[in-house]
Amino acid sequence: MAEVRLVDLDVIRRYSLAVRQETAPAEEVLAVLDASREVVLAALDRRTPFER
Repeated sequence: MAEVRLVDLDVIRRYSLAVRQETAPAEEVLAVLDASREVVLAALDRRTPFER
């Protein structure tokens, strides 16, 4: 199974206060990133037309 070093991900380096583990399964990382992306996209959709 492919693994990803979490500290190598830009989103972790920029916004994480702490990394709980050094590596994680690549498929799991992609699933979590997709879910996070959906949250950000939903936040953008909630803006008023004047904020866009």
